[in-house]
This record gives sequence, C-alpha cells and structure tokens, in this order.
Amino acid sequence: MLFGDFKAVRNDNERHGTRFCPLIASDFNEFIYEAGLVDIPMGGKRYTRVDSYCGKMSRLDRFLVSEQLFDVFPELQCIVLMRRWSNHCPLLLQELNIDYGPTSFKLFSSCMEITGFDDVVKKACIDFIPILGTRSQNVVNRQEAVDRLVVIDREVDDGEGSEVVMAERRELLEKVADIDRLATMDIM
Repeated sequence: MLFGDFKAVRNDNERHGTRFCPLIASDFNEFIYEAGLVDIPMGGKRYTRVDSYCGKMSRLDRFLVSEQLFDVFPELQCIVLMRRWSNHCPLLLQELNIDYGPTSFKLFSSCMEITGFDDVVKKACIDFIPILGTRSQNVVNRQEAVDRLVVIDREVDDGEGSEVVMAERRELLEKVADIDRLATMDIM
C-alpha cells in the first residue's frame, strides 16, 4: 500500500487553476499500471489540495494498493475529510461492506412480560431530551462555524473560492480554535 501526496494527477479533471501536464500524468499512470496497483476510489471532496486563495486545486493525495490486497478487500474506498488547518485534506481509508444482517438492538420477548416494562419504556420516551437542547451556547456556535466551513469547502471544491471566502474561512477557523481553547480551560 502506498499513500500520500504524489505531486501528480492522473488526468486533467483532477486539477483546477493549474497547468495539466499530459506527460507527467502518463508517467504516473504507467507507474501505477506497471506496479500492479489500484487507485482506490475516492468519495467526499473532489480535490485534496487547495492553495490559500482557492485558485489552484488538485487531487494529489491518494491511496494506491496492490491488486492482491484489493482482491481481498474489494470494498475499499477513500473518503476525503474536511480540511481545517492544512492545505491538504485528511484522507480516510475504509472498507465499506454494508451488511444489513441482524439488528443492533435485541430484546427478549420475555422482557415484555415483566410487570411495569411498558411503563418504563413510555416514561423513557416522554423524559427524553435531545442533547442539542442542553448544549452550551459555545458548542452551538462552534457547530454553526463548522457547518459554514463545510459549505465554504464545497464552494472551494466547485471552483467558487475567492479572497473574501478564504478570509471568512480563516476567521471561522480562528473562532473554532478559540472555542476549543475555552472548552479546554473549562475542563482543567
């Protein structure tokens, strides 16, 4: 398995705002083929590296695995996560093997015969308060900032980034960092 920043793309749709070099792409594709490697399919964001002004975007980061490994784990996929502090997005390699087998919650039917069982379940449902309603305002503010960062990163991936958008992104990152620092001080 090889993974990381390969400084090369495989085709021209993996770059935006930079010059595509067919010769480098051809050499990179030939290397992958000759080494018997498989480029793991990528989900999530389209680009894995973005410059600070969102003018240049590329898919440089990837997982390459041997064909033998891919035969054993055919459901491997790469998920591109949200970038925050770096110009490269973190990648997550996972095997997506969906099995809708047994349910995760099991209950013996004999439990339903216990006196008062129905009352306990009803009370638990009535007393249930979603966690969101009890969170502090800082946590809510942090989540709103993170949600806006996700929207901005989508805009950047679609080539709609600008200096104004990147300035807003930097402010949001600072806001999240400040909230995290406050939360850490509260714990100590």
